[in-house]
Amino acid sequence: MAKIVLVCGMVNTGNFFNPLATALEQRGHTVHLSIGTHRPSSSDDQQGGLSYLIENADLVLSGMSNPADFAGLELFALSLAYVRNVPFGFLSDANGAWRREYFQNFADKASLLAVRFPHEVALAERIFPNATIASVGHPTAEKASSAKFTREKLRKRLGLADSELVVYLAGTKMMDMNREAITLVTQSIKQFSRDFHIRFLFGPHPGITGEKARKDGKEVSLDEYRNWSENIEFVPDVSGEDIVPAADAFLFTTGTAFYAAIYQGDQGALAVLLNSPKIAAIRGTSNDLSFECETGAIVPVASADALAAVLGNTIYPYPAVLQANRRVYWPKPEREGAAVDALAILITASIEARFTEHAK
Repeated sequence: MAKIVLVCGMVNTGNFFNPLATALEQRGHTVHLSIGTHRPSSSDDQQGGLSYLIENADLVLSGMSNPADFAGLELFALSLAYVRNVPFGFLSDANGAWRREYFQNFADKASLLAVRFPHEVALAERIFPNATIASVGHPTAEKASSAKFTREKLRKRLGLADSELVVYLAGTKMMDMNREAITLVTQSIKQFSRDFHIRFLFGPHPGITGEKARKDGKEVSLDEYRNWSENIEFVPDVSGEDIVPAADAFLFTTGTAFYAAIYQGDQGALAVLLNSPKIAAIRGTSNDLSFECETGAIVPVASADALAAVLGNTIYPYPAVLQANRRVYWPKPEREGAAVDALAILITASIEARFTEHAK
């Protein structure tokens, strides 16, 4: 069949591309997967290397990494594909990633664009006028949507009373962001009276079991955060997607954590984006969450005072808003493997259409 090159610079995209490569090979395609953040050096890219594979490919599919420093390999592959007249496309696996400015020079030349959510398709058409655009979902959402525990069973397992307000803070791999998030939570706790029964849990990022944070380039255990706050309980041995159903509120700093949590339970926990100036600066433009905030799916807070006000307001009408919008904008994944199958079908159809056109 076809020769396909997949390139990406982000772990989350790699978690999609690895099973995608297998699915494409099962359909008879020859696939090369390259994961990295920098363009290859001349010594690494000799005859038979990535340049050769791209020049002889039927399609190059690129991730859309953030920040731009992580997109070096992707931009190298796209530039070469364009110069050599090799068809190329994109996987935008975070909401709005297709807007990232350093990919815009290639947007009107792309033959396909796979986005994560259905509402993105129409929005992206203006920027990608010549591409076939489809929403495909993401494997991490499929995993997160199949939680093993109900609220009752999980609360019993974690020793949480039904009467307690349980707040779950999702960790990330960025230690400085985690520290700022814990600081906000700790400051907000001081504003509650002693008879207000609230429990804060800190654990792994939903969708990724046992995620580790990094310090000085090395992985560290979530236990390292224990000395940061005596008011927060650490649950590193429970996967993030299995903590969310026990929570009344879910605090996070990145969009990928929100996307993994919105499928939990029938009602859904209150989703609060911690967006202090420091956190916003660390996060940069990695996720555009304005749409989620505008539709009421996310409550953004920029200070400890704002966080305390949101958590203390028990009449906040969040669940009804989420119920009304999430079925439209963030449909629950059908099954595990659906996203990979959808993208494999999209790629195969794009290649077959080009082959048919050339045969005329």
